Amino acid sequence: MAVFVLLLSLAGSCCAATDLLLVDEPFDGPLETSTSVSPHWFDTTGGGFEVYPSGGASQRVLSTTYDHDANGSTPQVTIPGAIEVNDSAGTVTLTAEFTLPNNVDTEQTGLLKFFAAYRGYNAIFPNPTVSLTNVTDSRTVLAASNVIFNADKGIWQINTRQISLLAGDLGDTFRLNFYGGGSDNNNGLELTDVTFAVATVVVPTPAAATMGLLLLAGFGLGRRRDRLF
Repeated sequence: MAVFVLLLSLAGSCCAATDLLLVDEPFDGPLETSTSVSPHWFDTTGGGFEVYPSGGASQRVLSTTYDHDANGSTPQVTIPGAIEVNDSAGTVTLTAEFTLPNNVDTEQTGLLKFFAAYRGYNAIFPNPTVSLTNVTDSRTVLAASNVIFNADKGIWQINTRQISLLAGDLGDTFRLNFYGGGSDNNNGLELTDVTFAVATVVVPTPAAATMGLLLLAGFGLGRRRDRLF
């Protein structure tokens, strides 16, 4: 029995789940707006987006570098680009819409990660928030929660959220919402490097499956010979 378990273990050792980035937006160029693409972006103003290169951060009194790996012992790197959520008004909501693929492992939590800064010298009010909804089922996956900022609002602060999913979410449409807060287009939420990663189900590769069958067949043949002789 122990040998049988060992063979199964060896057969499955070639198989592993992989991370899938459902959202991977560095804001280093125009945002995808076509509804035929997942994810695609839109906001409540409908007048375009205020995406800017790294140099645009200094014009907004923001840092042009960020702690990309959340490791204080490594050097900071230049931001790839960023977006000003309040592009032409205050309290704009920026949304990324995507479909949850059927191969996502809903037994594992997803990880939403983004870096946020705040433009403006005034107090942060109303506070920007982030939320996630399943549009297909009208279900709140992540209730609106306050974005966390560095004490120096111009320093990019990492934000992470653990996202729990349901088997019934597979194939559904989701919306990731960033509420800009602030009072006008001269203050509010700034974003860079937004990602949402999920795990995919473990699917044995053809090579791994073949190995498992050969090992099990060899094990069975050996047992048969033992009985015959």
